[in-house]
Amino acid sequence: MSDIWETLYFKAKEQYHPEEVSPFVYAHHVVCALESANGEIYTGFCIESCSGVMDLCAERVAALNMYMHSGQTVVKRLIAFRDKPPFGSGSGMPCGACREFFMQLSLENRNMEIMVDYEKRQTVTLERLMPDWWGMYRYEEALRNEIAIREMEMEEYPAALELCRKVFREFEASDDHVEESTDAFYKCICDKEYLNQLRIFGAYDDERLAGVIATRSKGSHIALFFVDEVYQGRGIGRKLFECILKECPAGRMTVNSSHYAIPIYHRFGFHDTDQEQIQDGIRFTPMERNV
Repeated sequence: MSDIWETLYFKAKEQYHPEEVSPFVYAHHVVCALESANGEIYTGFCIESCSGVMDLCAERVAALNMYMHSGQTVVKRLIAFRDKPPFGSGSGMPCGACREFFMQLSLENRNMEIMVDYEKRQTVTLERLMPDWWGMYRYEEALRNEIAIREMEMEEYPAALELCRKVFREFEASDDHVEESTDAFYKCICDKEYLNQLRIFGAYDDERLAGVIATRSKGSHIALFFVDEVYQGRGIGRKLFECILKECPAGRMTVNSSHYAIPIYHRFGFHDTDQEQIQDGIRFTPMERNV
């Protein structure tokens, strides 16, 4: 059974057939495949021309293809190469213009994985390639102006419940833990004793709830964490998570084992520790980080 990188490699390889489109235009000599935020795959090829009238790297063509056909701006994974897959030593690395384009396209693209060595499955994040990026202040300013993070009051919890239902419905087709997570949330809403153990923070766009994160046991367990699909790709999840780390610093957490949540914790320096645990019928993964 192939992994996602193998799938991306062969999708990109289909585009590799260097050719002269005309005496002035050369194409298909570098190819790319990327996985978008919703798991769709888009491809692109490099095209160059005389006088610079059409000079685009394969990475940017693939991203434009993604945006034109789906409106998406967030990339999860990307592979680019010439006649053979990336083999280290800088092969497969996007140029400066492509790195800049992806950062400008979405703040979430700083987390995108870029293939460095295909055989070793070695990757690097765009954020690693773009330290101290000049445009970060614009994103931060925009988020400050548009999204406010604050602790929620008890009377606001029903709005969180409705958002939870909406988000979980979007995962129903692909996530094995939806029913478990939904049951856990209903427990939070209906059990006042349990509610008293929680600190719940909401991300607000004016008066509209965009995301929620809830912690208990002094930050050692995140009970709920989700962002409305409309607001995904704007760094809100990261901002919510950073709020918890600031308000409830902890080096150890038990995390719901749903596959879409675990990578978020990895980005913040958490790593899996012991084997998966089961509490009240729900699967949890113990994680730790250095603090």
